Amino acid sequence: MNSALKTILLGVGILLINAPTQAQTWIWHGDGDGSRSFVRKQFHVSNRVRSAELRVCADDSAKVYLNGKALSESAGTSKPLKADVTSRLRLGRNVLAAEATNADGPRGVVALLIVTLVSGKRQIVATDITWKAAPHNSVGWFELEFDDSKWKSATMIAPHGAKPWGAVLLK
Repeated sequence: MNSALKTILLGVGILLINAPTQAQTWIWHGDGDGSRSFVRKQFHVSNRVRSAELRVCADDSAKVYLNGKALSESAGTSKPLKADVTSRLRLGRNVLAAEATNADGPRGVVALLIVTLVSGKRQIVATDITWKAAPHNSVGWFELEFDDSKWKSATMIAPHGAKPWGAVLLK
């Protein structure tokens, strides 16, 4: 893949590659304050999916949704969510969303979706500043059809692997 195309894809928060990266970051809304953060990312699946694995971790917890359906919860940094989401993805537009909560101390949510296409290429959707974030939910905020144009870009709290959390998604 040429560097200009890679730069464009990175700018929209999606990178097509042959191996997973550690490009994901811990995110939150605004200046990182508040006990709850609602984050979401719309993305496009360009071809039929062979497999898809989702990894999510939050400090303290997160309820995770894919295309409007609840998946499961990430219960703290010692127990990240790992889920096979192959059957939940659709060709074309998709949305990954999480409601993260934190009682005190450092807060953030980090996610990595690795989609392996039938062609063998991998599509990576990872938390970064291209995600949308808000301190409060709105009706249907986790649905694909929700208009998130008034939501702000997520704030990067730290790169994945940084203290105090470490590389929790790679465990």
